[in-house]
Amino acid sequence: MSKLKVFGLFLSFLGVVIIVFQGSLKNLLSFSFNPGDILMLVACIFYSGFALGLKTRPNISDLVMMGYFSIAAFITSIPLLALEALTSNVVIPTAVGWKIIIYIAIIPSFISQILFMKGVKIIGPSSAGLYTNLVPIFAALTAIVILKETFTLYHLSAIILVFAGIGIFEYKKGYTTK
Repeated sequence: MSKLKVFGLFLSFLGVVIIVFQGSLKNLLSFSFNPGDILMLVACIFYSGFALGLKTRPNISDLVMMGYFSIAAFITSIPLLALEALTSNVVIPTAVGWKIIIYIAIIPSFISQILFMKGVKIIGPSSAGLYTNLVPIFAALTAIVILKETFTLYHLSAIILVFAGIGIFEYKKGYTTK
């Protein structure tokens, strides 16, 4: 990897750090991990492994592959549901809850993953991994639009850094679609 690509990667990551800590050095210095942070870190490591694993995936359609992943996820969730039922009070979703579950199962959990696999096929796992730095940017922009949060200078600087980092990383890289 060239020094320019490393610099682009650093800029993009710096933008994510600015978003996460709300542009505050005080927030950064007082940060401590809680169990949710550690769980999210583990999830990111697994997702990176997934992106890298797509490089050597079997030659089957994205839809079929995601179908296999969905079936495996469903089957492995059953013992965890049983454990939860035995150790705590299981809450059955309401009609609105079921609508939300169906939406999450179809759009972000199924369709977006198929599109991610297609993206990895086109641009490769290292670039696809870098584009995940856009998630906190879009989450912040969504919070501004939906939750009416205030757009601040740290939002702008983070957006500029993430996009500049991706631009530098991808500089002079020609993509062709198949």
